[in-house]
Amino acid sequence: MKTVIPTIALIVVGLIIFLSFKLEKKILVQSLDYQTYLTQNNSPTNDQKEIDFWSSKLSLDSNCTACKLKIASALSKRFKEKSNIKDLLKADSILQTCLDQKLGITSVYHSLASISVTRHNFQDSWDYSQKALEVGEKKDVTYFLLFDAAMELGHYKQAESFLNRFKDKNSFNYLLRASKLEDKKGDLDNAIHLMELALKKAEGNDELYVWAISNLGDMYGHAGEIEQSYDAFLRALKINPNHSHSKMGLAWISFSHDRNPKVAREIIKNIYTQKPDPQLKLMLAEIAEYEKNFELSELLEEDYYNEVSESDFGFMYSKYLILIDAENDPKKAVKRSLEEINRRATPETYDLLAWSYFKNKQLVEALKIAENHVVGKTSEPETLFHLGMIYKANGNISKSEAYLKEALESEYELGPIASHEIHSALKS
Repeated sequence: MKTVIPTIALIVVGLIIFLSFKLEKKILVQSLDYQTYLTQNNSPTNDQKEIDFWSSKLSLDSNCTACKLKIASALSKRFKEKSNIKDLLKADSILQTCLDQKLGITSVYHSLASISVTRHNFQDSWDYSQKALEVGEKKDVTYFLLFDAAMELGHYKQAESFLNRFKDKNSFNYLLRASKLEDKKGDLDNAIHLMELALKKAEGNDELYVWAISNLGDMYGHAGEIEQSYDAFLRALKINPNHSHSKMGLAWISFSHDRNPKVAREIIKNIYTQKPDPQLKLMLAEIAEYEKNFELSELLEEDYYNEVSESDFGFMYSKYLILIDAENDPKKAVKRSLEEINRRATPETYDLLAWSYFKNKQLVEALKIAENHVVGKTSEPETLFHLGMIYKANGNISKSEAYLKEALESEYELGPIASHEIHSALKS
């Protein structure tokens, strides 16, 4: 009898733990929720009609700045929907022909600044916005663009000063940027609150509403509110069934939260048929690695690397090229990281440099870069993970464990592969 009671107690406790775990890991992504969005007709957009219409007008007047702005806008929109880099390059090229004209020059600078951000030419975006500021028209739009460029360049105080110049603190454009600033400061709760206010402002405008609710989906995920994230992506898809960002959100929930790579892969492949974004190949590579299909993972990663290394993409995928180089050619990663810092010196780009040095076995240099330019300047989970590994390699176990455990609080955001590495590092 003495041994039976403890045994029963252990069984009961075990069942409670098991059931608690099952409840905690409830499968979120359900076939009935997403299948309808995978079978949507991929109807063509009106972008080509818009391009053809304004091109015909331009053929009658080669100096028609308004025509060129319309064509560039349609090309930029189509790039966001289809990921054809040629569209973005053509839009930029068309706008360049307007720079010698005075009519509509502010709008031209604004459009070029916006395209430059998309292409990760952040200094160019800053320069175009400054030129627009000199002209003096549409200053509110210019301040927003200067904010965007300053944030990407790591000039956070300047970014905040531009935001403060805008008088209407309740507008959609102000709120979404204020949210971005709070997120950068590490105040995710306030960032979410501001984005929720922006969402209310977007009601009645489907395009803005979908943009805001899908971004909220990302933010809820970062905060660990995965069910809210799932609901947000479904709300976006209800309005725009072909919204690739929201489908991508569902795929990540299926992979990182549900641990269901089959469903995640199904959704990603559907997105790719409509929008062949190179980044999707990298996620498929991560899924293949998770399934221990290392040969397929390497093939997908190599295919991705070769594609985004093409000159047309410029610096758009520099971060991921650096991370891949860090694993395969650390010296090249260091070189590429230094070039990226020369373009924009942010805590995140310095983290890439520190990580590259770490992978190149230059442990002291990695720690020096991390402590001088990264520690205390960002709360990005990936960066915290890198800091934990760098401190561990340099023998500072207490700091290593602190950063790794903090990174692990964002296990969902990091994904299964990085999470496994962190758990392994903490055990050893």
